[in-house]
Amino acid sequence: MSKFPKILSILFINIFVLMSLQAQKSLSDGDKYKKNFDFINAIEEYKQALNSDPNNVNAIKGLASSYRHIANYKDSEYWYGRLVELEPDNKENLFYYAQALMSAKKYDKALKAYRDYNTSKNAEYVSEIINGFDYITDISTPNPNIDLKNATALNTAESDFGIAFKNISEAVFCSTRPISDGDQDNWTHQKYTDLYSSVVSFDEQSAPVKFNNDQYNGMFHDGPATFHDQTMYLTRSFYVNSNTTKSKSDKTVKLKLLEVDLTKTSKKIKKVSEPFSFNNKEYSVAHATVSPDGNAIVFSSDAPNFNNAQGATDLYIIYKGENGEWSEPENLSSIVNTPSDEEFPFLADENTLYFASDGHYGIGGLDIYKTTKSEGKWSTPENIGAPFNTSFDDFNYVYSDQAGFGFISSNRPGGLGSDDIYVFKAKDGTDGPGGIRLKVLAYDEQTLEPLGNVLINIPDCINGKKLTDTKGKSVMSISPYSTCVLDASLDGYFPKEIPFSIFDKDKEIEVPLRKIDKKACSLVVYVKDKKTNIVLSNANVKLFSKIDNKYYSGQTNDEGYVEFIGIQPNAEYELVAMKDVEKPEFKYLAVTEAFNTNNMECPSEMTREMYLDYVQKGVGIKIENIYYDLDKYFIRPDAAIELDKIVKIMKDNPTMEIELGSHTDCRASWAYNEKLSTNRAKAAVEYMVTRGISASRMTWKGYGESQLVNGCACEPTNASPCSEAEHQMNRRTEFKILKF
Repeated sequence: MSKFPKILSILFINIFVLMSLQAQKSLSDGDKYKKNFDFINAIEEYKQALNSDPNNVNAIKGLASSYRHIANYKDSEYWYGRLVELEPDNKENLFYYAQALMSAKKYDKALKAYRDYNTSKNAEYVSEIINGFDYITDISTPNPNIDLKNATALNTAESDFGIAFKNISEAVFCSTRPISDGDQDNWTHQKYTDLYSSVVSFDEQSAPVKFNNDQYNGMFHDGPATFHDQTMYLTRSFYVNSNTTKSKSDKTVKLKLLEVDLTKTSKKIKKVSEPFSFNNKEYSVAHATVSPDGNAIVFSSDAPNFNNAQGATDLYIIYKGENGEWSEPENLSSIVNTPSDEEFPFLADENTLYFASDGHYGIGGLDIYKTTKSEGKWSTPENIGAPFNTSFDDFNYVYSDQAGFGFISSNRPGGLGSDDIYVFKAKDGTDGPGGIRLKVLAYDEQTLEPLGNVLINIPDCINGKKLTDTKGKSVMSISPYSTCVLDASLDGYFPKEIPFSIFDKDKEIEVPLRKIDKKACSLVVYVKDKKTNIVLSNANVKLFSKIDNKYYSGQTNDEGYVEFIGIQPNAEYELVAMKDVEKPEFKYLAVTEAFNTNNMECPSEMTREMYLDYVQKGVGIKIENIYYDLDKYFIRPDAAIELDKIVKIMKDNPTMEIELGSHTDCRASWAYNEKLSTNRAKAAVEYMVTRGISASRMTWKGYGESQLVNGCACEPTNASPCSEAEHQMNRRTEFKILKF
């Protein structure tokens, strides 16, 4: 028998053993590099391991994690995809796979991965991300009010980031460019960061130089920094001179925060700086921002023992006391912080914070968010959208009110290096991320289907008109603190008018449009002056439908009418009519009227007329047919009918305040008549209170016989030739408007 097959068999076994041993060595070396945060060399070793064993789960896991740590999302997506196939029950792999898919803009796959990952343990956290997929189109649409460009003079092929304004014309940032001091960082294979400064404007930035004559740069990481007056708050590695302090847990050098007095000069930073008491070699404290008044600092930390720590890195705030001491770190709460990373905060003022995160809903990678504080609580963060955010890492938002421009950092494609600095300003001069974003959603009122090509016009606040996209959405920039009216129109639908106010936050407006039914009934409302019967143009009319509990608005034309189409038969409605006037002492009182469409058959047209009373503040208005029994002041049933009309006026005009005044004829004594009229006026007010009018809106006064409307005086003889009808003219009750 030939020995050749046996020799071949032994040879194949030996080759297999050698390959297996080589795979194990490469895997072991990869793990060592990865443990030392040398992800680039770790990747090469893991690849070698996979050449021998293509399905080695540990090598694939190391490779996916290493690509994630160096922000190579494309390769990270591929290898986490392999892991999900090999370990379908591993939730952590699924989460990182979803993040990588987001950066690749594969949003449908990312949504599925997040839904598969969503468990009871993290339901609230992941639910926010999942719900945010509804806004990806909105936040991915660039804000047209923002002019953002690469600050090319500041950037290199290496990493340039962490920029802050030192003053209105000088910015300081950190960079790993080759002229930086110190050795190479294992993580990036670039130099450790040093501080650089530049004279900056939106249009031009000077060539960077080492900040402050290189005084604050050492052998390891220096920066980012933030400034208040002559104090710098500097992030740097745990080192003094060339001596580092490593953590016990993973034998790495963490980051600490220093308070540096810029008025002092020394070759040793130790002599001009004070470390914060909460620095610790076991965790990092970094990326500080100081409020404009210098009394608050927000920073990022991965400290596991700080109060209410949420996840990887959280944001904390400290406050300066009257003695100059800083308070203990306070977590910004689970509203702001997530189990993922929150970092690079920027305090625009003591109540407005921008920061970067990959734990809230977004476009992909790190996105920039805004939150505001009210009554001691931070609001739910808002994604400030494109062009600030992309599917890559976008972070380090800063802005100067005085300079009128700001910066961000990003590793988006098209830059000069791994991280680049970008400069931005708002085209309309508003601050922050270019005024405010107004998001409009138009849809069919009955089917709830989104409506494309709806014409959106906001003439008082935005130049030009916008059309909604196929999803019924439109995003536009608008100045903050504006009061506007949105007009929406689409062929085949009733036009819609929506008044709104916008403050310092993005706003969403839903625009439900009702389809025109050619067989529908209509209502024509005329508005007229009550005294002259003249029709009134530009009067505002609202129709309230009790079918859907909604208001529909319109304005009378030059002929004094407005038409509402789509009135339903056998339904109840209410009309409200009002009209503005230019003179502050005059006003048309608003009027409401309820009606129904019982027995109405469509198509048909119903007409109604509404009369507005033109009144003047401080002038008495007689209430007709208010009578009292002789020497009495109780409210008779016939008088109650008339007072109910005033009750309606008060309810139609809920801010109006009045004086009710009562008058008598001249018979009986002066003192008696004054007391009697006072009691009558008071009784009228008390009656109206029982009808739901607040007593705080009414006063009463008895005028007695002091304001007779004719010559029927009785004094001094207490006799008068006037008839009973003439005396009755003086026995009256009036109301006088004190406030509109």
